[in-house]
Amino acid sequence: ALQRGDTLNANRELLALGAANLASGLLQGMPVGAGFSASAANHGAGAQSRRAGAIACGVLGLAVAVA
Repeated sequence: ALQRGDTLNANRELLALGAANLASGLLQGMPVGAGFSASAANHGAGAQSRRAGAIACGVLGLAVAVA
């Protein structure tokens, strides 16, 4: 975010992380950790919008479903 000039909201980040962990706990999944390296890799690959992360998630989900 600092490289692109976006603002950071720590409360929003932690709320999203908590919601993901709550959903993971209810569905007997793995706990979610803060993976800032994925955002850095996304930016390094040339992503231009925030939807790139959602698209990457969808592609990964499809790959897991097919495998």
